[in-house]
Amino acid sequence: MMSSFAFDYLVRFSGKTHLKYSAVNPMPAPTFGALSSTIIPTAEVVCRSPEFDALWTAICPDRPRPNLDTWQVAERRARIDALVARAYGLSLVQFAAVLSTFPNVDRSQPMLPGEPKSFVTRDLALLAYCQEAGQPPADVHELLVAAGVDLPRPKAELRLLDARVAAARALGAVPYRPTPQGARTPTDPAFIEEVCSVLTVDAQTAEEVAEAIGAEAADVAKILKTLADDEQIFAEGRGKNRRYYVIGEP
Repeated sequence: MMSSFAFDYLVRFSGKTHLKYSAVNPMPAPTFGALSSTIIPTAEVVCRSPEFDALWTAICPDRPRPNLDTWQVAERRARIDALVARAYGLSLVQFAAVLSTFPNVDRSQPMLPGEPKSFVTRDLALLAYCQEAGQPPADVHELLVAAGVDLPRPKAELRLLDARVAAARALGAVPYRPTPQGARTPTDPAFIEEVCSVLTVDAQTAEEVAEAIGAEAADVAKILKTLADDEQIFAEGRGKNRRYYVIGEP
């Protein structure tokens, strides 16, 4: 419960910035019975290494410890978030409103076409809510309008939650992956301009450019690759040793 978006929202809404006893004690919480369905998926997420074998055996004595990949972990975390939201009595629209208050989530994940950033974690959590409620995948645009969230209208084929999650997964997005400190969206025009500002006639690797502007090397590499593919800059070499440069004015 305390790792859920719903509880995080309650703490931040109260004005607290640190999770101390004084912040936790007055927070409303669902009953144990209302949260009991989160026990198994939570154990599956937590008990993935031998250090938790005793805990896993105590909870699931007749089942082997799970071996989950990153998407399987994300699916269980989404289900936990959906179950906690429902235990708090949140509607799907209210849950969408809560999730919209976490703008830094997924900032380093690849985004769907025409969208300002990735929303893969939000979409997976909302899809899990629909599944737990026994309802079909919602139209995300209609959902956000009802929640009072002002975001660009997604493409028609990317409005249903299941289609959005499948498309994001095909792009290589990973839900519930913490955004690295300082990570920025590779399509941010200001970020692209900053990358271009340090390019010279002397070839540099993505890591060297990233170090010069204090950014994540992976984000800078995405921008440089796109610029090179569009023939706006020049590149030589391959892999991590690939170097980028511009031609000086005559």
